[in-house]
Amino acid sequence: AKGDAKKLHDLAVGCFLLSLAIFSDALVPNLQEKLLRELRYPVGRMVVASNCVSVLFVLAYITLTGELAAAVAWSALHPGPAALILAQAFSSYAGLRCYLKVVKTLSGVAGVVTTTFRKVLTIILSFLFFAKPFTAAHLQAFACLAAGVALATYAKAKKDTARRTAPLEAVALQQKDPAPPSHES
Repeated sequence: AKGDAKKLHDLAVGCFLLSLAIFSDALVPNLQEKLLRELRYPVGRMVVASNCVSVLFVLAYITLTGELAAAVAWSALHPGPAALILAQAFSSYAGLRCYLKVVKTLSGVAGVVTTTFRKVLTIILSFLFFAKPFTAAHLQAFACLAAGVALATYAKAKKDTARRTAPLEAVALQQKDPAPPSHES
């Protein structure tokens, strides 16, 4: 009974954290777009500021839980994987710079589409680099994902085209059907 209560507690905490992560993940591109486009915050400063704040939160958490000491001890014993973690950090930095440039020059939506493609590429590379079975269910999931991305891209392109051509159509209608002459005496 005590084990079941712990599992239930862990499940509730996990669901809460997952919900918080999803909400935060949805909020971030919108905040970034506001900072980068409307307030003209520089991309480089944005990367440094957001990562510094993140580091402070994570450092406080892992210090309180004792994970920091364990991680430092592990890294001292395993320098190879620690070097890979450092390489991953540099790669993440470069990716974040590119992502923020997309958000600044295009939009938060374009940034989300970019990260969606990144996630698809991550899944594909995972199958290429690590041996795992590829089943019909995987193929169906990829097909649904591709269809969803294609439909979303098509809808956005159609909306953008309509927005760009609407003023031209209004001018064409005015030229085609000019206002009747006024009969003022």
